[in-house]
Order: sequence, then structure tokens, then C-alpha cells
Amino acid sequence: MDTAQIMIDPKIRFLMSVPDGKPEDATPFQGFAFSLCENSGLLRFIQDMPTDIFELTPDVLPYRIARRIAGQAPVNWYGQSPRALRSHPLPLQAAFTVIILDKNEKVVDYKDWLASCPGPVTLVADDPAATIKYSELSFESLRKRFLVVCDEIRQLGIVTGIDEAEAAISSWVEPAARKLPFEIGGHGTIFPNAAALRPCGFKEIGADRFKRHAEGEPAHIEQIVLTTNAIFDERDANPSSVANLIYPRTPDLNLYCPATYDLKSGFSLPSKLDRNLRRNYQATLRMLEKQSSYSFEISSEVQKNALLGISVDALRNGETPTPNPIMGIRQREVWLGTEAVGCLAASEIGAVVRLPNRMNRTRGVVRQFAQHYRSTRPEKLKRSELFRGVQRAIADGFPNEFMPLVERSRDGVRVIADAHVEWLDIRGIPLGLRYNVSRIPVTPGNAFIDTLSSPVPIQATPEYFRDILIVSGLPEGDIIAEPFRIAFETFGKKWRDSIRIKWVRVTSRQELIDAINGFEGMMMLFDGHGSHNPDEPGVLWLGDTSIDVWSLRGEVYRIPPIVILSACDTHAADRNHATVANGFLALGCRSVLGSVFPLHASHAAIFASRLLYRVSNYIPAAIGLYGRSLTWLEVVSGMLRRQATTDILRHLEAVGLLSQSLDLHHEMHGIVDLNFDDPFHHLRLALIEKGIPEDRLDREIHVAIASSSTISYLHLGRPETIYINTAETLAKITEMADSSPPDVP
Repeated sequence: MDTAQIMIDPKIRFLMSVPDGKPEDATPFQGFAFSLCENSGLLRFIQDMPTDIFELTPDVLPYRIARRIAGQAPVNWYGQSPRALRSHPLPLQAAFTVIILDKNEKVVDYKDWLASCPGPVTLVADDPAATIKYSELSFESLRKRFLVVCDEIRQLGIVTGIDEAEAAISSWVEPAARKLPFEIGGHGTIFPNAAALRPCGFKEIGADRFKRHAEGEPAHIEQIVLTTNAIFDERDANPSSVANLIYPRTPDLNLYCPATYDLKSGFSLPSKLDRNLRRNYQATLRMLEKQSSYSFEISSEVQKNALLGISVDALRNGETPTPNPIMGIRQREVWLGTEAVGCLAASEIGAVVRLPNRMNRTRGVVRQFAQHYRSTRPEKLKRSELFRGVQRAIADGFPNEFMPLVERSRDGVRVIADAHVEWLDIRGIPLGLRYNVSRIPVTPGNAFIDTLSSPVPIQATPEYFRDILIVSGLPEGDIIAEPFRIAFETFGKKWRDSIRIKWVRVTSRQELIDAINGFEGMMMLFDGHGSHNPDEPGVLWLGDTSIDVWSLRGEVYRIPPIVILSACDTHAADRNHATVANGFLALGCRSVLGSVFPLHASHAAIFASRLLYRVSNYIPAAIGLYGRSLTWLEVVSGMLRRQATTDILRHLEAVGLLSQSLDLHHEMHGIVDLNFDDPFHHLRLALIEKGIPEDRLDREIHVAIASSSTISYLHLGRPETIYINTAETLAKITEMADSSPPDVP
């Protein structure tokens, strides 16, 4: 680009230096960088800053909430290693980037890099040589710094838009202060909601510490419900607008449950440890493992001694306690996770319902269900009973007071957890099917942070999906290859003129790397075997060779944004966090569809084929029919509902409640596809009209869902940030992106 044509970028970005970002340097319970944990308080500051230099101008401020709901103005923060930060000079147009160094770093460490940068750089550090010192970081100091940046860039004479930028920053005004009609005590359970409400003008939320601990869980739940409804009210006050035809509304509900690795198998104490310390540490680990609610129930003297390092009597006698370091580490992990989720909530004005820790204790019943699923001869009714038990356990952990919040959701649900919240029974249908649902796993922690950080939206058109890469790890003659061949031949007739399949059979690690790096399209599908042994990473099989996807980092440099894993156990329900699906997220995928159980070859082949057919035919038709953009989240969620509908209808046919009819299938699929508000409600009504008794219908639907492959799929990543538009709309978006100030609804 000709330097005379450089346009200033209005986005405000925060880059946090993470010197210890390697897995071996991470915290033991969730896998965060220690430095991020120590600096988590800075995220509270970042949450409250404008997301671009125009957001707080008098002209744009009235549209602030609507822009955030539409995903147009996310909080831009990212963790990067010092090496990554120094690998390239800061682009001149990205002048409103704030680089926050770790407290142990010095500005002199960046001397050569600073000299290589073509324009001014804003460094925040605990160092007198910093542009802004930690102790001086504030809204006003940042505003003044950006005005200085404008002046310094103007003197270079090669950047346009400086006068507009300076005028915008000089005119910043904060929203009028508002007060919630209820009092909230400061506690981590509501901090993300407070972060979402502050851009709406509500200040001092939870400024006073939470003082209702004696009331137990109900007091926490009450605050979560109140603040969540307040956010829903704000979104209702900013209904869908013309802008949302281009920028779909972000998910309005986040179900968040912090988690740890499996403490029994994933954490071991040093062999040379004082006997009393070992006893205290073991007691603390048991408390972490058995935590049920939002706080710890400490009753025994052993537990008190474990946390304080001394007896209660010694504490009363004035001796100084030595808090247990295990609890301190875990507390810092939870703080970091909470503030990171708060950044997401502030980005989207999205509600965060903090789930109690007992949701994580459903692992046992999930493991039993998984064992049945893996059995050689699973029985349909037995599977139905076990799945009902899993749903009951999940419902027991999910407070009843939160159900109305789920029912109030209109724009999609994001699960931020490791627990299988997608299986929560919502009026007879699992949450993950009734709503548009995606998931961000919370372990490992550093991958959780990377996925949570604000990605740049991917703007695509149906043409972007014209080329599809299918990587097959199956050797010639493999028994599961035949169902895929038949399914693709059948459905291929329908997409033959719409998409081009690039089919690559790989037999080695290098062939897999070459196939991925050599593809420039949006979507890749892996067809083959997957497995995940306990206490080992999940793997894909290329013939007789197993591949740990995590090990491909640094070698795969161009990963497709969308990966469909048509293989068993790619995000296994009863295994550790090192799943194949998580590995693809770590490689940079935006969306990964993984499986929690083994997949039946025929079912997987049909689902994959139908998904490709949906890509080739449904996407362009839906964009034209609805007159708006689609998100990839909607595409996959709709396909899962459509497949579940097929499975329900086939089951009802098998038990004699319906006659086989292709026309009936088309009718029911149309009902599910066209009723966005509550498709399964309308499907149920339509089936009742066919003469099926309600009680019998509900029982059979449960049996059908329990045996459906759709409950095996989890949609991971940030699929809501992939927008699919017409070519004309994309051209308009590009034109708006090149304009300044940003367009508003």
C-alpha cells in the first residue's frame, strides 16, 4: 500500500504481554499463564474503556449498546508472548493500540523493537520509562495519551483521518449515570454482568462487598437473576434494527461454570513434602473437588487448619495465618476467568449466568452414560433411561431459578464450561437442540482465553463455501468408508453444481499437514477414526498412524476457519481436556464440530452429507428468503435440529405411531426450519395434530433423542462470528469498514 494512503484505524486494542505462555509454565488446576492471573485486575480497566475512538462521541454514544449487541464494537484484548509482540513493528495505522507489559518486564527489553516501529507506541508498565505507569493508568490518562498520539502521527504527514480522530477523542463523553432499582453486593458471581451493565451507564455495581454469605446459595442466585434480567431488559430496549440484517445479534445468554482438570489424576503433590503440609494440601484438594456451590463449606477443624495453616485456637491467640497456596492459586485462576468472561459480556451486552460448581460433579453419571454408549450392543431403552439419569443430574445441579432466564433467551446461548450443559432438559428437548448453542471449553485455561478473546468477524458469502476439503484418514477397504461413499453419491447429485469437493486421502502426519496448508477454503471435513484413551491426548488415525493434533502447532500455518470432525471421540465426554477438537481450536479454527461419543458410521456419513447439502443449497436460499445475514452458528444448529427431527420421525414410524411418508418428512422439516422462535414446540403441535397422544409422544421423543447422533455433537469455538452474506452485502460492509467514523444502526 502507498504510505500516503494509510488510514488511521479507529479501534482501541489492548495487548497484554504473557512471558510464561507455554503449557509447562501454566497454573496447575486450569492451565492459565501465571502472569495473566497476576494481571487479571487490568481486565476490569479494559472492560470500561471505549472499544474505538468514536464510541464515546456525542453522535455515536446513543448507539453504543446496539453496536455492541450486533458485535460491531467488541472489547479488543489479547494475550501475546513478548516474542510475538516483538516479531513485527506495530503498524502505523494501529496507533490506538495499548501494550501492557508484565510487572517483571522493563521497557528497555523492547528498545530495539520500539526503534523499528514507524510511529508512536503506548507502553503500560511498572517502569518509569513507560508511556503510562500502572499507577497512573486511567480513563483520562489514556485519553490524553491518544491525543498525543494523534499529534505525533500528524507530524509524519503520511496518515489520513487524524483530524477526525483527534476531534473524536476530544469530544468523548461518558454515558449518563443510571442506577439499578436494586442493591447488589460485590461478588465474582455477578462481576461479568456488572461489566455488561457498565457500558449502559450503570456504575458502582457491587461496589460494596457481598455481605449475605450466611444466606448461602439463594442470596447468590438472587443477585445473578436480578442482574441477568437487567441485561435482558437493556437488549429488549434495543430491538433488532436494519443494521442487524448485516450484523446478526450476538448470543444473549452465557452459561458459565469454571472448572479444573481432574484433580485425582491431573495433580500430584511433591514427594518431598512436610507431613503436615501434605495433609493440609490433600484436605484442600478434597475441598476443591467437593465444592458444590459458589463458596466452600468449611466445617471441620482439619479444613480450617488446612486453609489457615494454623489452628483456629492459634489464630485466636494472635498468631499469623499462612494461607494455603493451593487455594490462593485456584482463587487467582477463578478471578482471571471471571474477568475474561466479563470482557466478553461487556463486548456484547450479554448476560452471564454463573453456574454452581456442582455442575462439574456430573462427570460420574456422564461417564456411566459414555460407557454404555461405547458398549458393543447398546439397547435403545437402556440408553434412554441412562440419558434421563444424566439429564436429571444436570437439572439437579442447575438452579430452578435460572430456568426462566434460559426461556427468556432469544439470540442464542453460549456454554462456557466443561460440564455437559447442552443436555439440560428444556421442555423435553436438550438445550443444545432447542436453542442455537455453541461452547467455549474452560480447560485448558490458555486455550480458553484465546477462544474467549475478541476475534475479528469473518465475512463470507456462499461462494466462499464452493470449495470443501475432505481429508480421509481411512485406508482403502476400511469398513466405514462404504457408508460415506454411498451417502456422498446420494447427496452429491444435489450439490454437484454448487460445491467442489477436494478429497484427499492421507496416510502420514506430513500428508495431513500438506493437505491442510494447501487448502485456502473455509471448510474442512475429516472422515476417519478418532480415539481418546484415558490420561492421553485424543488422536486422529491415519491408517495405522495416530496423530496428536496439538503437536501440529507451528507446522500448520493456514487452518480453515471451520472444521467438521466426522470421527469418534473428538471431544470425548469422559476423557481429559486434551481433545482433538480443542487441538483444532488451538491451531486457530473459529468453529469445530466435535463428537463426545463414538459415532455410528452410517449416521455420521448421512449427517456430514446433509451438512454439505445445507451449505450448498440452504445457505443461499435462506439469505434470500430471510433477507439478512446468517451466522455459522445458525447453520449448524439448524442442521442438528433437522437431523434430530428426522430421527424423531423415524423412531415414531418404527413404533407404529406414524406411517412412512417422504411428504411428512418434508412437512416437518419445513416446520423446524421456518420457526426460529421455538421450532420443537411447533413440531410437537404438528405431531399431536397427526393423532399421537401427548404423553406417548413426549416419551417417544425422549427415546428418539437419546439414541440420536445429534446429542453426540458439540459445536465449539466462536461460530457466531462467521457471517454469511450476499456478495452485494459484503461489498457494502467493505465500503463501510473503509469509512470513518463507523456506521451505526
